[in-house]
Amino acid sequence: MGVELLVFLFMMLALPFVAAGFALHYRERGQTKVRVEGAWEKIARARGFTFVPAEGEWPNVTSARVEWEERDGTRARLEAVLREGAVCTRLSVRPRALLLGQALVSTSDKNRSLLGAATDDPTFDAVFFVRERPAGFAARVVSARVRHALLAFRMGRYAALRYRRGDLSLVWEEGEENPARIDEARGVLALAAAEVDRSFSAPSRELRALLKAE
Repeated sequence: MGVELLVFLFMMLALPFVAAGFALHYRERGQTKVRVEGAWEKIARARGFTFVPAEGEWPNVTSARVEWEERDGTRARLEAVLREGAVCTRLSVRPRALLLGQALVSTSDKNRSLLGAATDDPTFDAVFFVRERPAGFAARVVSARVRHALLAFRMGRYAALRYRRGDLSLVWEEGEENPARIDEARGVLALAAAEVDRSFSAPSRELRALLKAE
């Protein structure tokens, strides 16, 4: 009984500090989002992109985003997302072609047993882990050029490239305010989107070559 009372008293004394810690965390996260969204609005204005401000009230608040069309006609979208409670940046594009499969290439080593390298590049496989469905699908999106671009983009921090339901996305650590880094991310996705288009048209080219040989 005495031990239970001590535990109860300790919990009651610690509760205000825990609550204060959570409050401080949410405040700092909110300030980060506001700062990043302000930087994105300036970038959008300077480049002629569309800035969509956050809408709604807590807890149903949408994130501000930037939308534009790339030179090849694909639509791009920049937005803030949360990963383990921290603000990260996600850039998404939708290639013209559609492949039936999913791939996640990530620096995170969580659930390492569920992830396995799907490339023959030791340097890349030492940093990134791949999850795919069906087996071998990631190789259709993550070519040598894409692997090289991802390694250069990572800069020692968390980064993840995902292809799912026809969308390509690149998520990286922290709210990005540097236009040069955003452009670098655009370059990575442009390479990956080109691989999606190439993989989609490859069977058609092979079939035409076969018919021509006959």
